[in-house]
Amino acid sequence: MYKLTRKGEHLAVISSIKHPKTWRLKNDFRLNANHSWYMVGCAYYNLCKYELGVTAFQKALRSWPEDGEAWDQLGYGYSELGRFYSAYRAYMRGIKSESNRKVLPGLYYNLGNALFDMKKFAAAAAIYKKLIRRRDGIGRMARKNLKLATEWIVYLKEEQRLRTSRRRTTYSNSR
Repeated sequence: MYKLTRKGEHLAVISSIKHPKTWRLKNDFRLNANHSWYMVGCAYYNLCKYELGVTAFQKALRSWPEDGEAWDQLGYGYSELGRFYSAYRAYMRGIKSESNRKVLPGLYYNLGNALFDMKKFAAAAAIYKKLIRRRDGIGRMARKNLKLATEWIVYLKEEQRLRTSRRRTTYSNSR
C-alpha cells in the first residue's frame, strides 16, 4: 500500500483495501480496520474526494476513537467541505483523545484555522498564541495566522466604531 501511495496510485490503494461497490474492507484489511480506513481516507483526499474521505475517517474512528491523526484528517475534510463547525468539533475531540505530543500541535493549529474560518478571530488568535514559540512549520504558520487574525480584529473594531459614529450622526441630524 505504501508503495502505491508514494507513486500516487490512489485509486489502486482504495480498490486494494475496500470492496469496489460497498463500504466494507476486504478480509485481509479487517484486522487493522483503523489504519486501513485511514489509508482509504487519505487516498480519497489526494483525489480531492473529501466527502468520501470524511466517510472513511469516520469509519477509522469507529474502530479506534482515540486516533488523533484521524480526528485531524476528519476535521480537514470538513473544512474542505465548508463545514467549519464540524471541523471545530473534530479537532476538539482529537485534542481531548490524543496523547501523542507530536500530533497535538497540528490539532491545535487546525482548531485555530476552523475558528478563523468561522470568523471567531479572537478565539483563533488565542489558539495561535499558544503555538507561536514553536520553531517549526506550525509555529511559523501560527505566527502568520495570528497576524491575520489580529488584523481582522482591528478591522472589525474600526468598522464597528464607524457604524456607531454614523448612527450618532444620523440620529442627531434627524432631530
